[in-house]
Amino acid sequence: IAGDNAGGSLIPGAGVTLTVNGPVSGLGDLWLENAGTAILKGGTTHTGITRVQSAGTLVLDAGAYTGMSQLQVAANLNILPGASITTGKFRMSDGGGGTTVVNQSGGSVTATDATYAESNQNAVMLGHWNAATTYNLTGGTFNVPNAPVLLGWDGQVTWNIAGGTASIQGINGTARNNPAALNLNAGGRLNIGSFGIAALGTNKAINLNGGTLGASADWSTTKGMALTGTSTINTLDSADA
Repeated sequence: IAGDNAGGSLIPGAGVTLTVNGPVSGLGDLWLENAGTAILKGGTTHTGITRVQSAGTLVLDAGAYTGMSQLQVAANLNILPGASITTGKFRMSDGGGGTTVVNQSGGSVTATDATYAESNQNAVMLGHWNAATTYNLTGGTFNVPNAPVLLGWDGQVTWNIAGGTASIQGINGTARNNPAALNLNAGGRLNIGSFGIAALGTNKAINLNGGTLGASADWSTTKGMALTGTSTINTLDSADA
């Protein structure tokens, strides 16, 4: 599929699955609208925004998804093994109402934007609008090297790391009091970089239920964490690179 500067939309109805086996290219945005499912298998090279909304489900199967300025999710996103996703910004619950669920069972997600702001312009937002966001990382890698992850803005956020590795510059979200929980579970690894973990607020919890908490640079925090399982805390080593 080749789009023009105006971009285009995939609009499968409820109960309908649309599969695109070839690459998607162009200069505009790619939107998934309506309540159906779209499966992309050939990767994308378009340079605009990729957006999921209207209770739809976007499945990114094996392939290279590169060039997009933003990945915006206001519905459901499934990232499968073999998918390699590179985006500028990554924003979840990017629209009011409903719920956002991201399931990553493999592949890699890398957000390269370096915008750091205690505002809705931050590079990576796990929860923007007043809606519930859940990110389940059970395999693959989630990489945010250039800015801290904002642990929500208006909505409720649950980030479960039960497999794979999240390597991020740090965690922020002090300016807002939205409820949020980061759950590091058995089988998962979370590497924190130079930003560290901000003080956050009383409504935001970091639960060490298992897994490994590592470091990709020196970092510190004054945020209390709940140790509820057997977790390993590693200092800088080759596994964090």
